[in-house]
Amino acid sequence: MESSALAEKLLNDLLKTTEGFQKLKKINESLQSQVSKDTLYYEPLKKENERVVKENNELHLKLIHLQEQLSQVESTAKAQVKQLTSEKSDMQFLSSQKDLKIQQLGAQIVELQGKLEKVL
Repeated sequence: MESSALAEKLLNDLLKTTEGFQKLKKINESLQSQVSKDTLYYEPLKKENERVVKENNELHLKLIHLQEQLSQVESTAKAQVKQLTSEKSDMQFLSSQKDLKIQQLGAQIVELQGKLEKVL
């Protein structure tokens, strides 16, 4: 008798375990089905993502090259500005020397005209 109660409990446990296993098996099959559906859905997205990442990398590389070119153009422009500023300074100096020479010659002309008038 005592054994039969134990056997019944064991049988009940076995049945519950079997039912739990069957439920888990169905859940597993459902999840596997969902995973395969999701894989079909995500596969195009994966390919699109790879394409976008590749395009992004190419654009980034172009941006780096453009920044390098801009830097070179900027340094060339700065060098030209520096050279032109130097030439401007030289020209201003020459212009002031010319103006000074003109004033000196003007003064000499006035002096010579005065001497000429005295002589005449």
